Amino acid sequence: MNISVIVPVYNVEKYLKACLESIVNQTCRNFDLILVDDESTDNSGNICDEYAKKYANIRVFHKKNSGLVDSWQYGLARTSKDTQYVVFIDADDWISNKYMERITQVLEKKQPDLILNKILMSYENGGKEREDKSLLVSKLYEKKELKSIVYPRLLNNGGFMDRGVPVSRWAKVIKKELLVKNLKYSDKKVTYGEDLNIIFPVLLDANSIYVDEENNEAVYYYRIRKDSMQHGYDKNKLNSIDRVYNHLIQICHDKGYTELLKQVEVDYICACVQCYKNELEKLNYNSAKDNIDSILNNNKFGNNYKKVDSKFGMLNGLILFLIYNNKRTYITKPLYYLLAYLKKRG
Repeated sequence: MNISVIVPVYNVEKYLKACLESIVNQTCRNFDLILVDDESTDNSGNICDEYAKKYANIRVFHKKNSGLVDSWQYGLARTSKDTQYVVFIDADDWISNKYMERITQVLEKKQPDLILNKILMSYENGGKEREDKSLLVSKLYEKKELKSIVYPRLLNNGGFMDRGVPVSRWAKVIKKELLVKNLKYSDKKVTYGEDLNIIFPVLLDANSIYVDEENNEAVYYYRIRKDSMQHGYDKNKLNSIDRVYNHLIQICHDKGYTELLKQVEVDYICACVQCYKNELEKLNYNSAKDNIDSILNNNKFGNNYKKVDSKFGMLNGLILFLIYNNKRTYITKPLYYLLAYLKKRG
């Protein structure tokens, strides 16, 4: 079984060695490791080179800075022609030492197009690890069950960000041909939800998925950092959301799954709530109001606002109310600053 592991690298010298040690010390080493250094300004590039000198199955590529999406695509393009499956690992995360052994066993016995592995969220501040699971029972799902069980709650099961399947690249084993086939939907200009545009069509094209979340041998440890891209203000988030969901709508039409459009629409509303939370980081209501007006004026929001229900919870429901009533500044302005204060206090 030919497997390539791709690790995009950018300014992660503090975490990179732990990630690479978890990979090179696998009990099964039948894979090649591709490290893509996205013009790091710290010592990350040198660390990659050090490991490549020590291990014959590691290849390092240093390229001009162009972002995460371009980096993993760059790595994918440099897998060998014999590569059948791809594993993505973020450079600040790590995997259990039997990860590759376990996925090799599953691939040989079940031959799925995609594997979902167990995810443990590890907090850098020492908080208790928690599991991030799909809504699926661990087993093999072939196309009939994918259509009847998995797809009906793939992006939304009724609640806020309530996805039936994690839509990240990592913690998965993916048939290479599915990634290559759907690269046209992946958007290099996106900085939020960027994995959605590749994993959503891959899931729809898969003929079988093996959910292996109950197995403790193949565990993906996702490190939650305060200084990561997902924290702090993202000036591109609003643009990213619009681009991502335009792609998702197109994917539903292209793949013949227009019944999933309602899920896409509700997931879009969730993303708008996340965008509002992003605006709280600025502590600048006038600037935030302009961006929130852009959401309000978007047909995707106005047409789908009333499709959500009470499962969104009190806070997210309040934020939806504030977005919808953004022009009523006498209400929204004081509540904006109150929420920003509460967010800052944690």
